[in-house]
Amino acid sequence: MDATQEDELIVADGVRLTPDGDRWRVHELRSKTSARVDAVAAATLMAYAQPTTVAGAASYLNESFGLEPEQATGASAVYRERGWIVPTDERSAEAARWTAHGWSAAWEHHLATFDYPYEDYQVDGRSSDVGLMSRYYEEEPDTRRYEPGRGGPSAPVPTVEDALATFTAPLTDALRGHVTPSVLDRNAVERIAAAAFGVLGVRENRHPLAAGTLRRTSPSGGGRHPIEGYVWVVDVDGMQPGLYHHVIGEDRLELVGTDLPADVDDWFSGAKLRLAEPGAVFLLSVVPARNMYRYREPRTLRTIFMDAAHLASTVELLGRAAGLEVFGHHGIEHDQVERAAGMTDPLQEAVVYAVGMQGAAR
Repeated sequence: MDATQEDELIVADGVRLTPDGDRWRVHELRSKTSARVDAVAAATLMAYAQPTTVAGAASYLNESFGLEPEQATGASAVYRERGWIVPTDERSAEAARWTAHGWSAAWEHHLATFDYPYEDYQVDGRSSDVGLMSRYYEEEPDTRRYEPGRGGPSAPVPTVEDALATFTAPLTDALRGHVTPSVLDRNAVERIAAAAFGVLGVRENRHPLAAGTLRRTSPSGGGRHPIEGYVWVVDVDGMQPGLYHHVIGEDRLELVGTDLPADVDDWFSGAKLRLAEPGAVFLLSVVPARNMYRYREPRTLRTIFMDAAHLASTVELLGRAAGLEVFGHHGIEHDQVERAAGMTDPLQEAVVYAVGMQGAAR
């Protein structure tokens, strides 16, 4: 039905607008298509970001962009016909429910992926999986198991086995925080980093184009281990303040950044809700490519965050077992941390969680 001047219209819930060079691109999440459009189309969609009538949109476009009423009305008709603009009562009520709970980004992910043709493993799933992986290996060898060092100053840390042997507190005491308080020094940082991030062993892969999968102290879907570990040293006995990367396969902490704020509040304000003076912050980053090499489907995002949660719990438990006060939270200025660590693209590597630690008074 054609819209009248009195009908309220709004951008359809599956339509998104992004810049594309000197033009714009309209993404239709439901149909998985996009179209490159001019400024008039972009302005018209902007006019309908909130419910408005055709007359209201024409007035806005005239005042804001100088479009004549006839041109604005014509554009509204064109994009109404394409389904980019719809009557407000046709916009999905489901979108409003997701948004009301703060899940607008999750709604976008759902729209883009709900009808993805997932691989069906119910019938001869193993053969199907072996065939898929063989094809992947031929296209690109599967050798990326951890992020390499960057040539900065570094120092060795204990092996996982040696580090684990130093944690002697009963598990129940560590879980409840009933371990005798201890100072936060270099030894504690290195033991926690080694036990949380190091490699216990390698499970060999039979295919010549694939490296073996790592065994670590936290589980990982398919042994992909897409999580990297960093330590932001603020005030630790025996360590230079800075940002350190645990080079997983080489048992060492490498200094990767020194341009850091003096106050933890600047990057991790939530820490001081529980910790008076955090001396170190353990940071977890995700490297999606390691996981998505094998799991090339939208739901792989879930397993990446499950992996991060497993490792975050391990770090927190080790901190308590070391006699430290611990506070984990995702509320961190990740973009600033990423810049300091030399991460240039969040799709390649991004910080997702932080665990602050504080020792007993020295």
